Amino acid sequence: MFRQKQLQPWMDAHALPRTESGMTTEFAKIVAAALQREQFTLLDLGCSGGIDPAWRVFGNRFRALGIDASAYECHRLVGLEQHPHVHYRAAFVRMLPDHPAYRDFVGKPFSTHHPFKRTNAHRTVRLLDETIEGGSSEDKLLFNQWAHTELANEAEPISVEIALAERKWDDVDFIKIDIDNADFEVLTAIADNLAEWKVLGTKLEVNFFGGTTPTEATFHNTDRVMRNKGFTLVGLEPRSYSMSPLPARYVNTVAAQTHTGRVFQADAYYVLDLASDDDRAIAHSMSDEKLAKLAAIFSICNQPDSAAELMILFRDLFSTLLDVEQALDLLAFQTQEDRAEKRAYKDYIKEFEADSPYFYPRREQHLAPAPVRALTLIERLRAAWQAFSQKFGSS
Repeated sequence: MFRQKQLQPWMDAHALPRTESGMTTEFAKIVAAALQREQFTLLDLGCSGGIDPAWRVFGNRFRALGIDASAYECHRLVGLEQHPHVHYRAAFVRMLPDHPAYRDFVGKPFSTHHPFKRTNAHRTVRLLDETIEGGSSEDKLLFNQWAHTELANEAEPISVEIALAERKWDDVDFIKIDIDNADFEVLTAIADNLAEWKVLGTKLEVNFFGGTTPTEATFHNTDRVMRNKGFTLVGLEPRSYSMSPLPARYVNTVAAQTHTGRVFQADAYYVLDLASDDDRAIAHSMSDEKLAKLAAIFSICNQPDSAAELMILFRDLFSTLLDVEQALDLLAFQTQEDRAEKRAYKDYIKEFEADSPYFYPRREQHLAPAPVRALTLIERLRAAWQAFSQKFGSS
């Protein structure tokens, strides 16, 4: 059994309720307060650890469905959950046989050329095999060994369509998919529904390893599908894993990504870019509250600049919901998280237009005059003799 202090960081990070992420939710708070007719709907596929606390900023306007293959983890989350409209379901999510693309995926591997068994994360798990096997379910989840916890019935998977239909939900704002292995299969299964469900954004786990077949869970396949459905990649958070012959230090308190090593996976954020000339017509077909939720998604996904672009482009529309100047100030503050004294939006823009050194890395050093080189002894003596000659030689 692991010592409590080893497990505690994971338990602290996965307990509910969790604290909000600070500055990145301040703008979303005023959007949440402005919602009168609509809710913010989240679908979390692979919800182990609980719903990301940033989304809870929508308060009583928030609803979510989390689905995970670990029945143990879903039971734990149900016991901790206090929000009446956040639900969990233990199930394997898959593409079902009645889907037109099912034959393309059946019998095919989720991925090929998988290097994980060569990493030090895998070696750590193998070295602790007996300890993990004899540990609690929390111990197993700590090392991502969810398959060794109490599981849902894999012989009775569900589709996303069924899960949403059971709750009579037909409007989903954000979808997260991180289910290990079947991610791209499930994404393919719902791709044609994204517009129907009015999805604004997604967070998808993508792989940077694998082959070239169109059914593998690779980044290039995911990117192709999402771009075909009108979504733009706005953020990529890569994770590196080092090879076991020369292990690198782990980033967190668990055996997973490392500070150095090959790029392995990433969380990819795809969002509708409705400020672009090509897609602006879609924005005009949306409600003001739906468009405001898109701006909130940009901000929560650390894209305050894109949120500000929407605020300015559709200022007249947003002004009926909230104080646009206050909203822009909050987005400007988010951009200046590294700054002790943050500027309001208008002052920040003036500072940029004045070509302030703040916008450049250590620009003041580049603009400083070159340091004067110290003179050698010979140079100093020659300069002294020249000065003496000029003063007394002409007299």
